[in-house]
Amino acid sequence: MEAAVAYNLLWTVRGIPCLYYGEEIEFQKGAPQDISFVTPSTRPVGPTSVTPVRRAHRGDQAPPLFAHLQRLNLHSSRRRCVEKAPMSQVNEWGAGMSFVRDYRDGESYAVVGLAAGTEQSIGLSGLRNGTYRDAVTGNEAQVSDGTLSFQVKATPLESTSRTAGKIGLDGPYLR
Repeated sequence: MEAAVAYNLLWTVRGIPCLYYGEEIEFQKGAPQDISFVTPSTRPVGPTSVTPVRRAHRGDQAPPLFAHLQRLNLHSSRRRCVEKAPMSQVNEWGAGMSFVRDYRDGESYAVVGLAAGTEQSIGLSGLRNGTYRDAVTGNEAQVSDGTLSFQVKATPLESTSRTAGKIGLDGPYLR
C-alpha cells in the first residue's frame, strides 16, 4: 500500500514520475530499499546480497501494483493538465494533500485529492464552475459557486476533472 500512495503522488504532481526497473512487478519485494547502512559493530556474518528472482506473469496474474500503475498512466495520458500544468492551491496536512492542475487557462483542468491510509474530507474554493467527473469512481459534482467538497477514501487517490469520467478498472488501491 505504501508504494501505491507514493506512486499516486508521483503521477499527479508536476514533474516526470520515476519508476525503478522491476518495481511494477514487485521484482525485489521484501528486499531492503536503496541503501542499507551497516556499522562495524552490527555487520552481519556471511553474504549480505539479495539474489532477485524475476517472476514471469501473464497480464491477468500481474501483481496489484502493476495494474495500479497502468491505471495511473491512463489518468495522466487522458488529461493534459496532469502531464503538463502547473500546480496551484496546494494544501497539505498529515494524511493528505490536494491541489489544482490547470492547463492553458481551463483547456484541461483537474482537482486532485490524495489520502494516505485514512479517509479524508477535502474542500476547495476558487475553482472553475462546471460539471466535475471523478476519474476514480465516475461520480459527478456540479460546481456553480467555485466551491467543491469531496471525500477521498482510504484508497489513496481521488481526481476530479471537468472533462474526464471514470478512467480504468477498479483495483485494490483505486476503487
